[in-house]
Amino acid sequence: MAVAVAMALPAQSGAAAPSVPAASSEQAASAEIPFDPPLDSKVRYRWEKTEQRDGKTDMSWSVDDFQFDQIESGYRLTVTPVSSGSNESDPRKLAMMKRLDDLTRQPFVLRLNEGGEIENLENADLYWSRIYDVLQEEIGKDAEIKKDPAFRELMENVLGMFRNMPAEAKQALLVESIQPAVEFANTHTEVGKPLTSSVPTPSLYGEVINREVAIRLRKVAAGTAFLTISSTIPRAELDKLMRAFLKQLTALPADKRQEAQKAMASFEGFRHDTNSDYEVSVDDGLLERFQSTETIEVSDKDKQSRKVTTRSLARIDN
Repeated sequence: MAVAVAMALPAQSGAAAPSVPAASSEQAASAEIPFDPPLDSKVRYRWEKTEQRDGKTDMSWSVDDFQFDQIESGYRLTVTPVSSGSNESDPRKLAMMKRLDDLTRQPFVLRLNEGGEIENLENADLYWSRIYDVLQEEIGKDAEIKKDPAFRELMENVLGMFRNMPAEAKQALLVESIQPAVEFANTHTEVGKPLTSSVPTPSLYGEVINREVAIRLRKVAAGTAFLTISSTIPRAELDKLMRAFLKQLTALPADKRQEAQKAMASFEGFRHDTNSDYEVSVDDGLLERFQSTETIEVSDKDKQSRKVTTRSLARIDN
């Protein structure tokens, strides 16, 4: 059980990438990336997320329109869902996913400062209340959940965790497919001068964990900056995250939580690395392409588990 719980811990940032583009005679030594989004037209992006674990691959995708409007304090970004899908083949799960998409994939508005940094979600309380109500309704209607009181209690517990999640963590979850689009807006970087730092990151469970991050500009060519972010969560931070996660599972008996905590503390190996590649326009500061790979590996005596999550975001024609 402990290995399964460890592998289930969600991350809140992207990951690795394809091969580094070949060197070019047009290469520049630095990149001065502005934030000057188009105000007279929508920008369309396609997001895809794939998770591989235990020989199974789950994939989902979505297409959204971004509309930027300038305001006195910066910008309003309206995100409007266009379409979505997955590789799910189970008819019952597909029906539920469609119901949830129809009810929850609604337009929302983010406030950005002048430099393109996402500050907050407009009408956040109303937005999240609607999501909670929809999820609660689906839990009450699902036939499989109704047949299993213990499973229903667990689902209620998970929804309760979501309700109590810190605002910063909920926002990070919401903007997972949006953040890469403005990640490098209003920045200056130089080739051969990587930036390294320990970055505090809010988790879904109330704890703040520190990621070791390195940012590198690989090259600038043909109006595009090619950058990489590498991120690692140290073992001590992962232990802290797991303890916070188990503490939230109140539906799990106390003896089971203690058993899982002891097992996790004795893990022989625990790795969580993320590598992300970005291609960013040096004209407007918006993302052209992003791809990441997140790897979580857990080993405990004769048990080993590995989960690889890939994410991509690409600017496409409307």
